[in-house]
Amino acid sequence: MSHEHIARNASGVYRITAASGDCYIGSSENIWKRWLGHQTMLRCGNHRSKSMQDESNRAGLDALRFEILLICDKSQLLFYEQRAIDAYKPAFNSSPTAGSTKGIVASEETRAKLASAKLGKKRGPMSPETRAKIAARAKERYLSPEYREKSAASMRGIPKSDEHRSKLSAFNSGKTLTPEHRAKIGEANRRRQTKAQQGD
Repeated sequence: MSHEHIARNASGVYRITAASGDCYIGSSENIWKRWLGHQTMLRCGNHRSKSMQDESNRAGLDALRFEILLICDKSQLLFYEQRAIDAYKPAFNSSPTAGSTKGIVASEETRAKLASAKLGKKRGPMSPETRAKIAARAKERYLSPEYREKSAASMRGIPKSDEHRSKLSAFNSGKTLTPEHRAKIGEANRRRQTKAQQGD
């Protein structure tokens, strides 16, 4: 299944896998934006998953493979993320519960960094103008031909093992699509078919 079009601003569940096979499972209302966020934190050395940060530091960010496991409605994110966590048992996740940090104890170093980052900072609500500017910059970036090509290229040629397909099928079973979701998938397929015909 190709996510080149439908995943551009889609919500769903994703997996980040290292060469060792260890992985991280997450979900987001905007999958690609979340992946960019992971990359930024890993480059800065402050990712909340210490084990994945250590792996990135050791093998390099390019050694981590990002893949979309499931496109779903926003209301179903935590449900399907939990099913993926149960199926894959990701070593990089800090918590075994989707959307929860219960049971995670921050280190003294982490506590100190958080306290230091907040000192002297007073943040009020964003003005409509600021929100509009941020949204415009994000839209311009995400819809650029270069970004679209890089995103599409990252999903091409990624083989899936029989075990992966089996696990994906297991937590994908019983999935129900909303009319809105079906309409989005249909529209994406029509655009892809039109693009293929134009290429011929």
